[in-house]
Amino acid sequence: MAVQFLWALILGVGLFLLPESPRWYVKKGRVDAASTALGRIRGQPADSDYVQQELAEIIANHEYETALIPSETYFASWAACFSGSIADPGSNLRRTILGISLQVSEPPALGTSADIPDDATTHRQVVEHIKQRLVASD
Repeated sequence: MAVQFLWALILGVGLFLLPESPRWYVKKGRVDAASTALGRIRGQPADSDYVQQELAEIIANHEYETALIPSETYFASWAACFSGSIADPGSNLRRTILGISLQVSEPPALGTSADIPDDATTHRQVVEHIKQRLVASD
């Protein structure tokens, strides 16, 4: 249990040390800061062709998203996830329900599924172990 808190503490402190992403800077209209952050991430000067080309892609993508998605408040953008009809294949509500259903139905990578035997040999060993425990308890 203490190890879990250690990782949470490391991640929590690390969040304050991370710089803002270039996409966030572009979203806030701070293109110069986005260029500097992108150059830092890529290990190149902010005015290099590689950084400027990637920055142009980020700006173009942001402009496309703002044209496609109406600019609303934070809660309105979350509410948009639940708009539409379940019967409509293109609705956000249907996509949200399908995504949540897939996540819930997927077995976790660790935890209870790690305890389930995955082949016949292991299954036989588990059954034998249980039988021995039952006989020993009599």
